[in-house]
Amino acid sequence: MIKSIHYYRLQAFFSLRGCGVNLEAPEYLELADSSLVAIRATAAAIAGRHCDPFERSAFEKVLGKLVNKLSTSKRKAILRFFTGTMGAPTSLIPKVNIDEILAWALSLYEGDGQYDGVVVGAPNGAVAHIASLMRFPFLTQHYLCAFKGKYPPDDSRAHFEDGVKAAHTILANNPGLEAIVHYDPLHDRFLIIKENFIRLKLMTLPQAFGDFMLKRIKPGGTVVSVECTYPWLMYPVPCDTGQLFYQVGGLGDVSAQEYLDDSERLQKFRKREGGDPNSGWGLRDYTPIEHGESEWGSVGSLNEELVDFCSANGFKLIKISMPHPEGYSQLAFKAYKAALKLAQERTRAVYFDCFTHIDPRLNLITHVPGIWLPFICRDSFRFAQKMAGRIDKTCEIWQSLHPSFCDPIDVAPIEDWIELFNEFKSYELIGVDKAKYPADLSTYLDFAPASKRKAEAEKRPFALAIDADMLEKVLVESGPAEKVNS
Repeated sequence: MIKSIHYYRLQAFFSLRGCGVNLEAPEYLELADSSLVAIRATAAAIAGRHCDPFERSAFEKVLGKLVNKLSTSKRKAILRFFTGTMGAPTSLIPKVNIDEILAWALSLYEGDGQYDGVVVGAPNGAVAHIASLMRFPFLTQHYLCAFKGKYPPDDSRAHFEDGVKAAHTILANNPGLEAIVHYDPLHDRFLIIKENFIRLKLMTLPQAFGDFMLKRIKPGGTVVSVECTYPWLMYPVPCDTGQLFYQVGGLGDVSAQEYLDDSERLQKFRKREGGDPNSGWGLRDYTPIEHGESEWGSVGSLNEELVDFCSANGFKLIKISMPHPEGYSQLAFKAYKAALKLAQERTRAVYFDCFTHIDPRLNLITHVPGIWLPFICRDSFRFAQKMAGRIDKTCEIWQSLHPSFCDPIDVAPIEDWIELFNEFKSYELIGVDKAKYPADLSTYLDFAPASKRKAEAEKRPFALAIDADMLEKVLVESGPAEKVNS
């Protein structure tokens, strides 16, 4: 049963106007997070709309374009200043309410019409592509909250203490959830100086999901269960009302062990950034264990409970489990290829999108398969190399890239991407200024309009689609997902 619902005023930085949503989201949610972009993009694609992951006001766009003309150092300094406008006030920590969060998330799928099925579980951009291809709502397991703070970037203890205190309050008010306080001083360095991130995960199948499925799935419809077992070393924190963890770092080309144990290259990175090279990021008084990674990993019994739910309610269940989010990218690419085969078309172009820079609507109406990259680091580059080897050189390559304003040591430079795709028919960056990348504000400002322009210019008479039977066929033909990165 959904409790009383109060929607906070949505801060201007992350408006949902681009998705045409009537209800406002709770202010404490980080709507540009990968999990929420995945459901927003899916909802928009199903409704026949493009979704702007980074909706900005006209004033912000003009200001951003002016700032992007400045030197790299000035762009970074200005962006660090504006991070203070992001995140919710800490006074909202006691007001975090999972019923309110789920009510908003489900409201993205407007109206009361029924669907042939839904996708439920661990989020990523490739899952959004699969759900969009099937016209299935995606119900995510993960929800990121962000709260204001002020921290030295290398002070893991300060982040830990504030984050764990907030997480205890949230879990006390919402028992049965998992909370991960996520601190990444390498990839999110410009954010963590002003924000503390707490990712909430559903441990069990919530009644709100069950009610939605019973109401919105056609009789005999399909539930696609998506699980990702990608692990990370993190610190368990005692908590009586839920599971609580503290994670240092995140998916990239630096391992969880290196984040905690430290290394010469991380010491050089901190020194370069003006920090104490010997500060380290690990917590000596806690012992890390391997657990489902914060951003991508599944937890709890949600996926298992879907088995009994589907059996009891006459729904068909398709269970998918991958050891790495890249596995879903391979599956989505094969699903797009199957849709093209059904349409009796060849692959003329492939779109490598990235992290939160996704717009499944573009892929559907241009008939261009997508290969989603988890991030912009060397590990994702190696995955792109592997996938590029499976694409005919007569194809065009389109690509979007997420920016970085903190120069992590594992980022793949723009020159490497250009060289990788040099042998193909053509290479086009969508919403990226290669002269400014990676510290490129235009990737936030221009991605959505550039994506929409490209979609309209390449639009086909109908949108690609597959059904549950076709997905099952793709799964059978694919076999286990190939492990590209460890």
